[in-house]
Amino acid sequence: MSVWTTTSTGRDRDYIVLKHTLRGVNYVINGVKFRNSYAVVEKNSKTYRDLKRIPVLKAAAEHPLTFLRKLPFITRPLDVKIVYGAEVFAQYLKDLDKELNKEAVEKKVEQEIKHVVEEKLCSYKTVKNELCKEKCLEQSPSGYCMRHILEEPRLLELGIEVPKFIPKKEKWEMKQKVAEDLASLKKEGKF
Repeated sequence: MSVWTTTSTGRDRDYIVLKHTLRGVNYVINGVKFRNSYAVVEKNSKTYRDLKRIPVLKAAAEHPLTFLRKLPFITRPLDVKIVYGAEVFAQYLKDLDKELNKEAVEKKVEQEIKHVVEEKLCSYKTVKNELCKEKCLEQSPSGYCMRHILEEPRLLELGIEVPKFIPKKEKWEMKQKVAEDLASLKKEGKF
């Protein structure tokens, strides 16, 4: 005995949002539910090709599945399940997660650029992967502050050697010497 299920077979489907050319269409066309002129259909499927044969839908705009979050009648993710079904909802959550992660990375990079370039703060990343909040030294090629000047990555390249172990009493003097050396190298135009 064979059983037909409505659950996904485990493969990711390439769903797209299809926008009807007429406004306010709330109807089922060829088995596809349109809500406020938007429908979700699998790209390059038989249903998709049948819809594209309809003259009114030939010029219909196509959007990625994550476009659903911009629609006025989708106020929360569960609305996608209510309007378009469980399979679309499952794929929507996967795509939404990818997009949100991508947006979070872009936002973090933007904040780092603003931190370093606009606010002119130290570009050293702490152990917790956060940027230092001290003012950067003008003579530092990588934009490090006085606290982190000994960790400057370009010191060896510029010929400034810093010993691995420095006694606590001599650390401040060493930092000042490195800052002076960097200032003189900057005047010479080495970086």
